[in-house]
Amino acid sequence: MAQNVIGDQRSGLDERVRILLGVALEGLVLMDDARRYVSVNEPAAELFGTPPEVVLGRRMDHYTPSERRPRVERFWEGLERAGRLEGRGPVARDDGSQRMIEYRAYWRFAPNRHLFALREVRPPAVPLLTSNGEPVPRLTPRELEVLQLAADGRTTREIAEALVVSPGTVKTHLQHIYAKLDARDRVAAVATAMRLGLIA
Repeated sequence: MAQNVIGDQRSGLDERVRILLGVALEGLVLMDDARRYVSVNEPAAELFGTPPEVVLGRRMDHYTPSERRPRVERFWEGLERAGRLEGRGPVARDDGSQRMIEYRAYWRFAPNRHLFALREVRPPAVPLLTSNGEPVPRLTPRELEVLQLAADGRTTREIAEALVVSPGTVKTHLQHIYAKLDARDRVAAVATAMRLGLIA
């Protein structure tokens, strides 16, 4: 199911690129030569902790922790010289917190457009067991939020509004939840999660 892609509507961004950004399960952004975000998909906006339309027009420095901002110019020059870069680093979120991400960057993906693929790096998970020794499925923090709101009786649209994402994104999270909990539908997923103590 395609995610919403915000930005770059007037620049003539090729429809295939918009589709790529829309179907990516991880964060994808396009930046221009001035290091401004010109297109962003919802998974990337979630990493930044703000709606996609708020990200647009901001510069890379905005989401770079202050102590790392002196390195941005060298990073940008290195990307231009090498054509591709990958690595890890912290992202400064709008709420003041930080998340560790890994990225892959591609210079001149399109004219005056540079592509960045982003995803959160999480510490390795330690398997949890229930009191009967049954393994507890690992749900992401966002999946737990979606599931708790579903347990509270919220509709897909209401969950989307509460989390500032599209209904399509909520449906994608629910599909992942169903697969992890081996559940047929929302009711079964909620019941399983409550039994395992994942939600209240």
